[in-house]
Formats: sequence, structure tokens, C-alpha cells
Amino acid sequence: MNRIAFDANAIWFYTVLAHIAGSVVFTVMGIFPFGSALCLIGLWAACYYITERNRNNRVKILGAAIITLAMLILLPAGYRSSFLMNGLILLIVYYVCVQRRTTVIDYCHIRRITAEQWVMILLMAIAVLIIASYINAVSMLFVQNTVASTLAEAEGHFLESILVYGILPAVVEEAMFRGCIYRGIKRKGIAIVISALTFALLHMNFNQMSYAFVMGLLFAAFFMVTDNLSVPIAVHLLFNCSNVVMSAFWDQPLISWVIRCNIAGYAVFSPSFVNEAGVFQASIFLVGTFITGIVLFLVIGGLYFMDKINRNINEEKEEVTVIRDWRPDKMFWAGCVACMVIAILYEL
Repeated sequence: MNRIAFDANAIWFYTVLAHIAGSVVFTVMGIFPFGSALCLIGLWAACYYITERNRNNRVKILGAAIITLAMLILLPAGYRSSFLMNGLILLIVYYVCVQRRTTVIDYCHIRRITAEQWVMILLMAIAVLIIASYINAVSMLFVQNTVASTLAEAEGHFLESILVYGILPAVVEEAMFRGCIYRGIKRKGIAIVISALTFALLHMNFNQMSYAFVMGLLFAAFFMVTDNLSVPIAVHLLFNCSNVVMSAFWDQPLISWVIRCNIAGYAVFSPSFVNEAGVFQASIFLVGTFITGIVLFLVIGGLYFMDKINRNINEEKEEVTVIRDWRPDKMFWAGCVACMVIAILYEL
């Protein structure tokens, strides 16, 4: 039995290992002419190697390889490493599903979204954006903001940013952390925490870790009450794309109004707890904490409502085959320590 396909600890460890190794390889290869293209070809070759080798799969993989290669070539050089990294993580998800003799869609429970769920998704996406913005502002009191410099490129490369920083991470990260790690842990209370923790740690910087952990908890809760991975994917995608849009069109009247939108001086979607002189503003912090607390309370109520909707949908839940109750082992802790070490080195 292949451990990586049936053990959440192994999935986590090899995801971290692939992330570190892939970052180095993709960055180095990106320096050379056609280096990124060779990396992408290597990913598709690995995909062909682990799948059932027949004519139908050969045609599908060849077609997908041509399409993604064209996309890679059209991307600016700064986007290619992230594009390839998403492909590498998705390859691990695909490998898990191949070993379990199922498809990614079936295993991860990617299903149609109902009209009622779409309403809640839109509301939850706004709530997640408010909550994450508050936590990001708190983290910036202690560590540097790593996202601002990345999203700064969106102003001149909007479509590329939507693809690489918006759509791909939402699909790939949800398939990995909620689709594989969450579903591979039998006790769902623990599964919610572990999938959120690993999701946060893989960002490998304290700024993103802070709000990614809370977002991970919410995304896992969305998945738990709906049994449909499409729901957290959609919320995650709207969150990512909202940040890209605000970064790319910050000077447009409507977007500028959203960014400046405030309650008692607290900018709801782009808060800061220090003034231009760098002095901490306690009153703004208290207002932001109060607003975020109310939003979080409403999210919990929304989860209860979504649970009731899901109970009215007559679909049988397919249980994941879990060999034994989950326990952290050396592979789990090794992955966690590696992420923390990189985050510390980044701050230093």
C-alpha cells in the first residue's frame, strides 16, 4: 500500500518537500531559455507515468500539455514559478486519487453548487475578506506584509494575476488541504484544525500564516456542512480575485470607494492600526475588533444555515476510507518544522 495516498501525514510531508524543492528548481530553471517549459513538460511526463497508459489518456495529457505550455509561454517570467508550483501540488493530489482508484472530482467531492449555496458563498466571501483584512492588519504590527509586493504586479498584468494568484491557488489548495488532508482524517473536528494548520504553514511566512489559519478553519467548515468542495473553492476564489482586483484597479472610483469604506475610521477592507507617523491607534483597533467579532458571529450563523440547506438535499455522503485514527508522526512534525524554519529565516 502506498502510504502517501492513505496517510494525511505523508501527504503533508511530501507536499512540503515538493514545495521547497519545486521552488528552488523552478526558480533556477526559469533563468535559462525554455527552462520553465522543460519543467512543465516534466510535470506532464510524471502525470502520464502515474496514470493508466492508454490511448485515451495519452490524447488528454498531450492536449492539456499543449494548452498549459501555451499559457506558460504567454505568462511574464515572474509568474511562471507560481504557475508551475500550482501544477506540482495538483500532481500530488492527482497521484493520491490514482492510488485510491478514483478521480479528483469524485474523491474531493467537487459538485454542482445550488442557488441557495451561491447566495451564501457571496456573503461568506465578503465576510472572509473582512476577517482576513483585520488579521492581516494585526499581523503587520509585528511582521512584514508579504502579499502587497506580490499583488503590486497585478496593476500591469491583471489577467495573469487572476489566473496565477486567483483561480489556480483556490482550486489547487482546496483540493490538497480540504480535498485530501481533511478527508483523510476520520475525526472531523481534528480534520478542520489540521487542514487549516497545514494550509497556513505552507505559506511559509508569518504574515500570511496568521490569516490563512483562520481562513482554513472557515473553508473546512464550509466543506463539512455542505460536503461539496466547490463551495470552499468558490469562496477562496472570490477572496483571491477580490484582492487582485483591488490591487490592479485601486485608482478606479468604485474600487477606491471600497478600499476607503470605513466605519468610525476603521477601513473595513484595507485596515491599518498605525497612522502615517507609525503610531498605534488603539481606538481604531477596538473598532476593528468589534466589527470583526460581529462578522465572525454572522459567519457562524451562516454555517448553521448552510448546514440546514445541505440536510434538505437528498444526497448520500460518501465516506473516505481511513485506515486508522489520525495521529501526528515524524513526517507531520518534520513538515511543520521545515515551514516554520523557512518563515523565521524569511523574517530575518
